[in-house]
Amino acid sequence: MRYKKKMLLAFFTMFIALLPFSVHAGGISEASPIGYSSTGELSYGWHWLSSTNHQAEWKFAPIQLDRATVVVSVCLNCLSTNKSDGGAGYDSKVLVGTKARDGSISWRSSPVTLHNVCSCSQYSGNSNGIGYQSYGCGRVKISTGEPFSIFIKYPGSGNHTAVKKSSIKVIYTY
Repeated sequence: MRYKKKMLLAFFTMFIALLPFSVHAGGISEASPIGYSSTGELSYGWHWLSSTNHQAEWKFAPIQLDRATVVVSVCLNCLSTNKSDGGAGYDSKVLVGTKARDGSISWRSSPVTLHNVCSCSQYSGNSNGIGYQSYGCGRVKISTGEPFSIFIKYPGSGNHTAVKKSSIKVIYTY
């Protein structure tokens, strides 16, 4: 009888120890853009989004998963300043959207804030690009199994944002 209890206890302990590994068999991955375009003004390799008609689009290959949709994190590494030829230390905001099958763009309900890494050193004059680096992240839902696009655009007022092809990372779990 003691032997059966020990075996049962050993089996139960082994089962509990392995449980976390068997419940979540997925991981995390990153999608890289296969295309990029922007209507922003080009300056030193960056497209500046500073008026209502300025936006950028990154195109991606399909994400192949065993479900129809996935929520992805859109991580942005950009430049932000307070105006044209502006200063250092300013945050900015952008609207983030995805393109639907019918070609329409579905925008997130709230803008993504790009936090300036030098916010403790605000300088309103022309800093010649010093102190412009900013970053932010938002989440959007995309359809799997088909190409998709991520858009960002100037929200119509506020500080200016600059982007380029390497400004985006799309992270998802599976």
